Amino acid sequence: MQNPNVLTTGSKVHCAHPLAGVPSTVQTVGAPKLRVGGQAVLTKTGIVGGAVVGCGISAPNSTPCDQVKDVDTGEAVKLRVGGQSAVLDTLTGKTNGKLQGVTPQLGLAAEGDQTRLRTR
Repeated sequence: MQNPNVLTTGSKVHCAHPLAGVPSTVQTVGAPKLRVGGQAVLTKTGIVGGAVVGCGISAPNSTPCDQVKDVDTGEAVKLRVGGQSAVLDTLTGKTNGKLQGVTPQLGLAAEGDQTRLRTR
């Protein structure tokens, strides 16, 4: 089994609620000390607090996701950038959205944009 890919600012981080079939987008900030293919590597602090744009939640007693609350899994064990763990494409986390009264919303996920840098 291959090690997971490291996420960069070119990766797609999104909530679990697509709008008309189009995934949402989380606005991320990369760590400028390490780049892969010209894109800065992501750490947890570059994702948590990021704005979620395009969440498709629209049910009664619900509020669309608009901010990332936490990254639960997917932090690298061996690769650190500026003292923080890089984040991998195995990322899971929570947003502040509310679906039929339930918050936080689980299902934060990501697709990597590169395959050159992998780690555990």
